[in-house]
Amino acid sequence: MNLLFHRKIFGSNRNTVKLLISDMMDCIMIWNPLEEDEQFEFKLILNELISNGLTHGNARCEDKSLVASIREIDSNTISIYIEDEGEGFNHRNFFCDNWPIYMEGGRGLKIIRELCDQIQFYRNGSHIEVYKSIKRKI
Repeated sequence: MNLLFHRKIFGSNRNTVKLLISDMMDCIMIWNPLEEDEQFEFKLILNELISNGLTHGNARCEDKSLVASIREIDSNTISIYIEDEGEGFNHRNFFCDNWPIYMEGGRGLKIIRELCDQIQFYRNGSHIEVYKSIKRKI
């Protein structure tokens, strides 16, 4: 695995978050240019992951950090890793078959799960890693 991006931010300042997502998207686009629909999916994934970490994990505390990393798994797949300083949560509850998509809690995780190839939780859910492949260019 090849580390493509790694950054630690503090707090939840809107401009800092926008810059983080923009820098992560730039990194992904350098790694492999994406079609418009893939760009949308990656932006949505990044927004949901980072928003969840800052809002639910760190409770928007300005003295807490969030770490974001991107690793190349192979020429068509990357992993996005987000770690917050929260206590975690019971992520298993969000992936049971009878949890309605329209419920407020967990909607972002359900979207992430649908868009990614794989999702893994660590440290009781305060660290998350998703794997996402791109379309093969012919």
